[in-house]
Amino acid sequence: MGTKTISFSFDVKSINAAVKELSSYRDEFKRKLDELIRRLTEEGKEIAQLQVLTLGAFDTGELADSIQGYYSPSLRAGFIRAGAWYAVYVEYGTGVVGASSPHPMPGGWAYDVNSHGESGWVYMSDRDNQFHWTKGQPSSPFMYNTLRELERIAARVASEVFDNG
Repeated sequence: MGTKTISFSFDVKSINAAVKELSSYRDEFKRKLDELIRRLTEEGKEIAQLQVLTLGAFDTGELADSIQGYYSPSLRAGFIRAGAWYAVYVEYGTGVVGASSPHPMPGGWAYDVNSHGESGWVYMSDRDNQFHWTKGQPSSPFMYNTLRELERIAARVASEVFDNG
């Protein structure tokens, strides 16, 4: 979109023309901003799905398939979410394994909350109806990595939308 100069003189006709030109510029800017947010949301969804597959996190396909991107025109915001119930455990990791390979930004996430330690625990898998033993899993920060990748490509995508769109 570049720099826009609007010239006018101090008469009603010239001021009205400048206001009309400014309104047109504002509308074009909003349209392009919407397009930028839509594109980043769609790219973010695809990046997150790819991250699940490339990080080696155990996934039956449910996690990658549960990742959705949504653009809200009323909020002028994009949202990317993973709908699988276990997504947060994949993102942050669990148990002593997760504690030794934590999320890059763990915040208040607590590892080994039940103090199983090296003994681990047994759980019933819905996938195969069998009992399995685990000491947890490392963090596979697919959403964190998605955020970092979106930050990396945002300027390029913005340039494509505003300079070429």
